[in-house]
Amino acid sequence: MEPKRILDRNFPYTKSSDIYSFGVLMWEISSGCPPFKSSDNIITLGLAINSGTRETTISGTPEEYKELYKKCWKQEPEQRPAISEVLGGLERMVKSSDNNTIPTSKMEANRDDDYLRIDS
Repeated sequence: MEPKRILDRNFPYTKSSDIYSFGVLMWEISSGCPPFKSSDNIITLGLAINSGTRETTISGTPEEYKELYKKCWKQEPEQRPAISEVLGGLERMVKSSDNNTIPTSKMEANRDDDYLRIDS
């Protein structure tokens, strides 16, 4: 969830909100668990996230991957990358990987509306 919505339920969901959520998802992929799974006080956790607290990076995660998801979960929506930048970062990682064994689909970001389309 967009951190700013924690304190302001009227704060709109935007493409930047989706980018934040995608960054959290990237972290979940690298960790194999949900964020803040040991936190039991949802109010305290919400306030901490709204104040900029994020999960710690996972040892062994490629540096480029960590940097990309950290950009995605920046506190201020206008500081988060557009989906085209996220896609570009992921594509660079795939292309530079020596052991890329995962088949890839054709992916492209529509530059007009900045949404991602994946053709299989």
